[in-house]
Amino acid sequence: ETFVWSCDEEAARKSQSIYFPNVEGINYHDGKLYFVSKRTSFLYVLDFDTGTYVSSNTKDFSMYDGEFQASPDNLVRTEEGK
Repeated sequence: ETFVWSCDEEAARKSQSIYFPNVEGINYHDGKLYFVSKRTSFLYVLDFDTGTYVSSNTKDFSMYDGEFQASPDNLVRTEEGK
């Protein structure tokens, strides 16, 4: 899937409320923006280099080893070796 940025704030807010309601847990790392829709329980990853995104359901505990089980809207980036 692809995405585009909008300079029209009203249109952007309307799109956000329809497609990404109750967004929380926003994080940016290595050219990718991560955020979770609390209402739909989906994780979105926008790749700024390619203009594409992927999404996955945070309720799929087998995929995430239960990271989202207690708080499906919290993103935590860990550093290797720390």
